[in-house]
Amino acid sequence: MPKQYVRASTLPPEVSLVLRRLGERISVARKRRALRLVDMARKVGVSAPTMIRIERGEPTVALGAYAIALWALGLLGDLAEVADPSRDERALIHDLSRLPERVRAEKLDNEF
Repeated sequence: MPKQYVRASTLPPEVSLVLRRLGERISVARKRRALRLVDMARKVGVSAPTMIRIERGEPTVALGAYAIALWALGLLGDLAEVADPSRDERALIHDLSRLPERVRAEKLDNEF
């Protein structure tokens, strides 16, 4: 089965924006650390053109490459917080909506 690539034109605008921001932030973090693009690419284990694509936030770059770039910059902990169930407000609201109206006492079994 041939590889299927995500096309930027098929992405929801919110996804494109988040990826672009992530790429920009990786670029800023690299520059603040005075790392050359080629040195960062070597650290991440990708080619310089792929590192450029990461910094542009292109959706066809593997998530693992983004994760390694964040790790190389000391920012991987932030990625670990993504989709944390304890921060999923929508699911928490859903859970609360399924709580029973009343709580009944359990029947005790008095047989010894």
